[in-house]
Amino acid sequence: MAVVAIEHLTKRFGLLTAVDDVSLYIEHGLFVSLLGPSGCGKTTVLRLVAGFLAPDRGSVRVGDRLISSPEALLPPERRNMSMIFQSYALWPHMTIAENVAYGLKLRRLPRSEVEQRVASILTVTRLSGLALRYPADISGG
Repeated sequence: MAVVAIEHLTKRFGLLTAVDDVSLYIEHGLFVSLLGPSGCGKTTVLRLVAGFLAPDRGSVRVGDRLISSPEALLPPERRNMSMIFQSYALWPHMTIAENVAYGLKLRRLPRSEVEQRVASILTVTRLSGLALRYPADISGG
């Protein structure tokens, strides 16, 4: 894994500045949360890091690799990272564990590795006890 460096990230939608000059350096192994009121830009920052949006200014680097800037945008499927949405992008017919495993299965990882990674992320997020439940059965938070 690598360091994530967000430098002077800015994203505008018309006249609205959703993210304004955000810089953040995340060391390998850290667990980071973005906190703030609705509309402050948390999801936009995550979408910029994941590659679903292109920044108007600034950059995102993973290790020494530039993955986002106004001049260069590595597509989401080539970033070797995942973004799990809070609710609306979860498949309601799949369990929490199956939703988490989905991207790993698309990469055709061995079943044992998928199971290990899913167990690990569910432990880190304290969702292990909810692994067999469906999205409608748990809180959106």
